[in-house]
This record gives sequence, C-alpha cells and structure tokens, in this order.
Amino acid sequence: MFLPESKSRTIDRGVEHLRYTGSLIMLLFAFSALQAEPNECMVSSDGRFCIGDRVFYGSGESKENSFGVVLSIETLNDWKWIIVRMDDGTVRSERHSYKNVKDLPACIESKKGQLCTGSKVAVFVQKLYDYGIMEIAAILPYSRGIEGKYEFYGNIVTPDGKAVFSSAHSLVDFEGEVPEFPELRFGDSFYNVLGIRETIYFYDHEDNRYVVKNEARPGRLSWYSKEKLQFRYTRQKEAKVEITRKREETLGIFSTDRDAYRLLAWRTMLFLVSECEERFFGPEEVLLKDPEAIFTDYESRRVFKTYLDLRHMGGDIFWPLPRKEVTATVRMSATCVYKNQPQIVRE
Repeated sequence: MFLPESKSRTIDRGVEHLRYTGSLIMLLFAFSALQAEPNECMVSSDGRFCIGDRVFYGSGESKENSFGVVLSIETLNDWKWIIVRMDDGTVRSERHSYKNVKDLPACIESKKGQLCTGSKVAVFVQKLYDYGIMEIAAILPYSRGIEGKYEFYGNIVTPDGKAVFSSAHSLVDFEGEVPEFPELRFGDSFYNVLGIRETIYFYDHEDNRYVVKNEARPGRLSWYSKEKLQFRYTRQKEAKVEITRKREETLGIFSTDRDAYRLLAWRTMLFLVSECEERFFGPEEVLLKDPEAIFTDYESRRVFKTYLDLRHMGGDIFWPLPRKEVTATVRMSATCVYKNQPQIVRE
C-alpha cells in the first residue's frame, strides 16, 4: 500500500521535527547540568566537595561533631564555602577547613602493622600528656607534611578512665616486654644512680624512645633513648662523649684571636655538659672529667653586621664598625660524671 506523496512528505517532516525537538531537549538538559555544576560542587585547597558528600572536621570536640554531610554551597564575592550538618545535628556555616571522607585513606601501613578506621591502637596524646587506647575514626596525612607519617583521630580512653576525642601521631607500647630490654616489663621501676626511682611508662614508636616517670618530677614525663635508659637503669656513674662539630662565633669590635679561642672553649664546655645531660643522664647537673677541645680550620675575619631593632627604630640598624667573626672545627671529648659524685682531683 502506498501513501500519496503529499501525506508522505508530511510524515517525514513530522519525524524530522520530533528528532529536532528531542535533540533540543537533550541539549537543554546537558546545558542545565553544566549550569548546575558550580552550585552543586566546589573545589578548594582542601579538595572537591559536592552536596551530599560526607566530610571530616579535625577540630571537633567529639566524634559526632567531627563528621557531617554537605547541605549546600554558598557564594559571596567569588568566595565559596560549604554548609555542613554535623552528626550531632548542629549546622556549621563558617569557612572551616574540612576533608572529604572519600579522599582519606581507609587503611595504612604503620610500624605496628596495618591500621584501618575502626582499629584500636595505643597512642600518645600530646594535649593530654598521656597515652590512651584510641578507636580510629579518621586517618589524615600528618599536619607537618612529613612523608609517610599520619595523624589518627578518634575516641581515646586514658589509663585513669578519662574519655576524649582527639588526635595523635605517636603509636606506643605500654604492655608486655620492654623493647631491647627483655628483663624489663612496662610498669617496672628501678633506681637510677642518684637513688631516684623511675618507672618505665611506655615506648614511643615514632621517636624510638622510652618514656619514664621520675618520682622527683611526678607531673612530668621524660623521653629516653636506648643509650640513656641503659645508663640510668644500670646505674653507671660515668659516660664518655666525643663530638666533632663546626662552630661559628661573633665577638666585639676590639676582640683578639685569644678572646675568640676563650669563647670557643667556653661554648664547647657548655655544649659538652648539654650533651651529657641529653644523651646519658637526663636533666641533672653533671661534671666534666678530662675535657678536651682541639680546634682546626680556624678562620678569623672582620665583618660588618646589621642588627634589627623593632622597638626603637622600626627597622634594620647598620653597625658602622666591623666585628670579629670566627669559625673553627672543634673536636671535643670528655667523661660525663654526676655532680653529686666525689669531687674529681685535677692536677
């Protein structure tokens, strides 16, 4: 059966019109989607956020007001920020810094193995100055930008039963055998050479240090290297220190090389005492036995120095006379001895 030519042309025009209309509708939908994108999503230095995304706010006081959902995106003078309804029902409209949960790692490899959100781990909490058991709610790259280091956020319960939501980046051991000291267990006490009792509190995996409590300073914790803990635990009375370091000093206008040597020697003795305290015996005062300092590569020169004095002049002050500047490589050594030991006889 054949249609008249006029009717056939009419049907063809109708089909063509429908195709055109359909294409126009699809184009309008695509254009609408493009137009809606800026209002539905935003990009900032913290990442990309869209309405409905789940986000994390690192300064929350509890888990419930640290997680939320993006309600809307506001714009003012080309500034954009997200409106978030937190899990506790509060709405934040300030321009806080958030992280999109989908951008955060669910698991990481750590010194204690794989850790994931929901894992329980022992951590040291800086603001509490105590350790606790954390149930990890979020894992973020460490705020100081150290590669491979992370911060953990979550609910923490301290040994005294205090519960708090906080962050931590140090993983610790506080039960069982003390690493590198098989004869000791966490919680054991010993008396150092001064007769002061110290208790091994925990081991910090991030700093590779042992944390102890000293009965002479009950409100403080002390971080000891393996070397320092060994000296205190075995009650050794002396320790040898040898260091080579380049030093630089600036002296007065009329200073001589003799003055420079005296200053370098004095600074060296102070440095050795500091090393004795830091590396071996802790913050008690020490004496130096057989100190020695050998200076090589000594250089002396006159230099003009510029000083900054914001209190009076509000800017740089140029000193018109040259001052003496010296540099030298110092090979220093001494035996560290506790100050309360018998006095050392010197020739």
